[in-house]
Amino acid sequence: MAKQIINNQTMDQEVVINKILRDLKLMEIISEENGGRSRPFLNAIWVAGYEYAMREERKNNNRERPIIQYDINHKPIKEYRSIIDACRKLGYARNTVILRALKTGTLTQKRHLWEYKKGASFCN
Repeated sequence: MAKQIINNQTMDQEVVINKILRDLKLMEIISEENGGRSRPFLNAIWVAGYEYAMREERKNNNRERPIIQYDINHKPIKEYRSIIDACRKLGYARNTVILRALKTGTLTQKRHLWEYKKGASFCN
């Protein structure tokens, strides 16, 4: 059974489908006997919505992870919203230099160290 988080509440798929069917019947959009035939469509809509939300969340998480630029003495220079943001502001080729430095812990060409911000959640 699929679960979806809406406003910090976990919603069971079956509970939500039943509530939607009840509301559609109350609004006389579907009749009592059509409720059973509508269930597979509502389940498909639920799954599609859940998968879309998960895809968007993954896309946002990959895009907006805060990073910090340090000098060679490990003193912070500046914090950036994301790798792409840092590349754009520093004129680096699109995220390859900084990304490589983040993965390997090596210095960039201009002798900077980079780290993902510790304890930071992904930005929206």
